[in-house]
Amino acid sequence: MSLVHGETEVGAAMAEQVDGGSTDRRGRARPRHRNRARYALQEFLLLPLLITGVWLALAAGGIVLDRNAGLWGQAVRQAVAVVVSPQAASMLLSTVTPGLLTVISIIFFVLLMAVQHQSSKYSPVVFDQFLRRKINQSFFGMFIGLTIYCLLILTLVPPGEAIISGTLTLLLSSATFILLLVFVYSTVDQMRPSSTVWLIQEMALRARAGQRPLLARCRAQSQQEGAPSAEVIAERVGYLVHIDGRLLAEALDRTGGAVEVELVVAMGDHVVPGATVAEVRGGSALQRHRLAETVLDALTLGRMRDIDRDAGYAVDQLSSMAWSATAVSGDLEGARVAVETLHSLLADFCGPDIHPPAESFGGPLPLVYNDRVTDRIIDGLTGAIAASGISGQHQTCSDVLIALSRALPRLEPSDQRTLLNRLQRVLPTMTRHVFTVELEDGFDLLRQSMHNADLYNDARRIGQIKEQLHERNRLASPD
Repeated sequence: MSLVHGETEVGAAMAEQVDGGSTDRRGRARPRHRNRARYALQEFLLLPLLITGVWLALAAGGIVLDRNAGLWGQAVRQAVAVVVSPQAASMLLSTVTPGLLTVISIIFFVLLMAVQHQSSKYSPVVFDQFLRRKINQSFFGMFIGLTIYCLLILTLVPPGEAIISGTLTLLLSSATFILLLVFVYSTVDQMRPSSTVWLIQEMALRARAGQRPLLARCRAQSQQEGAPSAEVIAERVGYLVHIDGRLLAEALDRTGGAVEVELVVAMGDHVVPGATVAEVRGGSALQRHRLAETVLDALTLGRMRDIDRDAGYAVDQLSSMAWSATAVSGDLEGARVAVETLHSLLADFCGPDIHPPAESFGGPLPLVYNDRVTDRIIDGLTGAIAASGISGQHQTCSDVLIALSRALPRLEPSDQRTLLNRLQRVLPTMTRHVFTVELEDGFDLLRQSMHNADLYNDARRIGQIKEQLHERNRLASPD
């Protein structure tokens, strides 16, 4: 519910009485939680269940044809029996079914070990990307469906009569085991760092595209500072996984611009009971109260963040991967691809078309929101520099310096200031590296980029760090 600053409890109670029909909504804790079953279907279960349903339909058809075949069914059975004898079909079913159970057990065990190994190197992001791949979902559905199909045929069709269903088992099992080769290759390919970060990058871009209509209509700064306000207080715990921009837009349009809403939380933020999630400013007490109720209805919390809607979650996953590969596992390739993907996202999110006109999505709204995704990317890149200072991985440090030098000219002045602030915090870690050619090139490119952006003081500081490294690691002179 909303707490109104500068208003008496009596005034708030009057507002509640005037706002007819809202009492029932306040009887439930809000923001509401995301439906866990629906999210599980969306994340992984839907496609395997659909494929399993197809197998069940095939099993039902085979059972009906084998047990209750009419005149046309008899003709089909006799034609099939010429190729596959009833005895051979029954023997195939009794042999394939336990074999499938064994193969599936082995596959699941090997996959679990492979995914667990990769997640220990990089982060639990490997689990997320493995579950979300459609090809993995399809293969799991195929193996589970084929096993259930064989069990049903073996149980419900008498021995010696499974002619059509046994023939289908032969054909479908052969096709499934051939596709198993594809699945094995796909699984090995997914364990490569480039494959993992590629999927995360695609998810980040899709999530950003979904956020763009709301971001385009929002304000960067409040225009009603000092106006009467009401805080919107959360009553539940969870991560913010959805903001219903349409519901907020309809409510704000009804006020005619007299009231402004500032969302204090952003997508992916963790909310606890009693935390302020938004502030409503301006207008009358009744308008503020109604908008506070609408804000609570427009927000959805979840047990975990949603990469399909939260681009910042993808950025955090890449940052975690870059840190782990740099400071923990020492995986140069994993660190490099994570840094390069963060650089790519920084270019995509800070390009010339990053701010589409609000008119393209219905016009500007009196809604203040800042998702801070650019700051997260910069934190991820500079964090990799700090991690390289721990592990001595100078190659990753030079990769980050090169990426920052290329990204700096494209950034807005505010983002440039953020980058320089974060860079100043990790500069001391750079003095611990060996003065390699790669690191020298990274310093030179970053210093030149700062000069071109008229950031002379910062360029001078980079030059000083380079000189310190040069003096500390002076090249040996031949005798």
